[in-house]
Amino acid sequence: MSSNNYSLIPEEDTQGEELNNLFRDFGMVLKGNIGKITYAKRCFVRNGTGMHLVLSGSKGPISVLILNGEFVRNRITMRGTDMDWILIPCPIGSLAIIGNKDESLVEVENAINANIRWPYLH
Repeated sequence: MSSNNYSLIPEEDTQGEELNNLFRDFGMVLKGNIGKITYAKRCFVRNGTGMHLVLSGSKGPISVLILNGEFVRNRITMRGTDMDWILIPCPIGSLAIIGNKDESLVEVENAINANIRWPYLH
């Protein structure tokens, strides 16, 4: 298990071909670093199957959810007492970034925008 206490699965399981295949299943290619991925699995969403990633943040884990079929028109930010959210449109629905209040979620959003491509749309 990783020395990072936010890891949910061994780091070696979040790298390489298995991770690339998971991204490809959602029409995506990971072209560069979006952060330290400590968890990457499919998850259930209202309109089918989505993807749940967990990244190591400076204040705790950051969840990134690919919400397949859950479309939004514009970027939405939400602030809670302990957590903040960013919801952004993506080609297959929307993408949610959720983390602790003091976490820099915009940095994660920028890394995702710069390093995820959508060439394999079904």
